[in-house]
Amino acid sequence: LARALATAPAILLADEPTGNLDYTTGTEILDLLWDSADRLEQTIVLVTHDARAAAYADRVLVVRDGQIRDEIVLGRRRDHEARPLIVRLAELGL
Repeated sequence: LARALATAPAILLADEPTGNLDYTTGTEILDLLWDSADRLEQTIVLVTHDARAAAYADRVLVVRDGQIRDEIVLGRRRDHEARPLIVRLAELGL
């Protein structure tokens, strides 16, 4: 992760960056990624099964069976509260 951030790419691809991490460390990693994105005006493409991690995003694409099934726009915000996303995912039956 440090090596990827050191080059300050315009787009950062992150595949399950919090997988196998405890809650505290996962949150620290997500905070680091989003602070970097804000500071360097980067785009992050995050792949995750974790709604808490997905809640950091401005926009969430729900993929099922290789197809985009829905788009959830959370918008730019300072808090990364997962509840609105979890409620929307529940409405979709996910």
